[in-house]
Amino acid sequence: MLHQVGSGIISIEDLQEKIEKTRQCMYRLYSENPSNPRVIEVSQSLDDLLNELDRKLVTKDVIKQKAHK
Repeated sequence: MLHQVGSGIISIEDLQEKIEKTRQCMYRLYSENPSNPRVIEVSQSLDDLLNELDRKLVTKDVIKQKAHK
């Protein structure tokens, strides 16, 4: 399923891939230096991506429910 994000379209699968890459980046930064301020920045980006995925999945479920009525 495709969704509009910013000025482009991103699939749920692509978003999940981006989440995993961001998570790995955050873990790497933390393991190198837990005090690195980038850890917080990347963590916040990860939160944003996870929230976006949640919105997309909820929207997908709502559309699916409406189609079955």
